[in-house]
Amino acid sequence: MRLYLEMLAEEVVLSPGHSVELLARPSADLLPITVDYVVGGLQVHPHRECDPDWHVRFMGKIIRAEHPTVLAEYE
Repeated sequence: MRLYLEMLAEEVVLSPGHSVELLARPSADLLPITVDYVVGGLQVHPHRECDPDWHVRFMGKIIRAEHPTVLAEYE
């Protein structure tokens, strides 16, 4: 499964059994956030914030989302 994080097109690649907590820099323009189902994953994007500085918390580690971020590399 993939998380496509807009607006700058970061991508997080999850394997079966993975779970993450999605994190973003606090901002008055961050909310609302839209989550859409797309082929192979979810597309997540805020309506007004153009660079929310996406991170994920995975297995206790905070990882900056890039293109792509393959979580299996952090196990």
